[in-house]
Amino acid sequence: GSRQPSDHPRQFQRLHVHWCPGAALRGQLRVLRHHVGIEPAARLLGELEQLIADPDAWLVEMDRFGIEVLARQPQPLRAFLLRTSILQRLSASLCDALLETDNSAEVLVELERANLFLVPLDEVRGWWRYHHLFADLLRARLAREQPERVPELHTSAAAWSAPRHPGRRSSAPSAPAP
Repeated sequence: GSRQPSDHPRQFQRLHVHWCPGAALRGQLRVLRHHVGIEPAARLLGELEQLIADPDAWLVEMDRFGIEVLARQPQPLRAFLLRTSILQRLSASLCDALLETDNSAEVLVELERANLFLVPLDEVRGWWRYHHLFADLLRARLAREQPERVPELHTSAAAWSAPRHPGRRSSAPSAPAP
């Protein structure tokens, strides 16, 4: 018989998680056809529809795409992305404290403007988060490339958060190991 979402809840859930970004990419490809022509845009759209239909292929392709996006970034921006990936929510002041810098507001605006998987969490653009798939990729890359930095970054995030949000967990996904 036909497959119903209730027959395969995990597969349906994984597909649902990827459907929204896929639909957004599909819309962007429709706009892209005016720039690259109908043939290349149609080919890309066909490939995208195949990926959306196969959640495992979608995950592999998104990982490959995320790695490529990260590799194309200048080193300072790449470092920003990796080190702030430990945060569930990002603000300019939190990123500044975490990175010991004073330009995070500009970087966050530029990341959003460049569509680098940064999602605003409020209308005033005071808080953002990374798209969850991109954040997972960044955290895995950080753990692989700079494992010694991970506990330091969690400690810094917790130190910034504690006086601002007493009794509340930090913006980091998990507390550092003791």
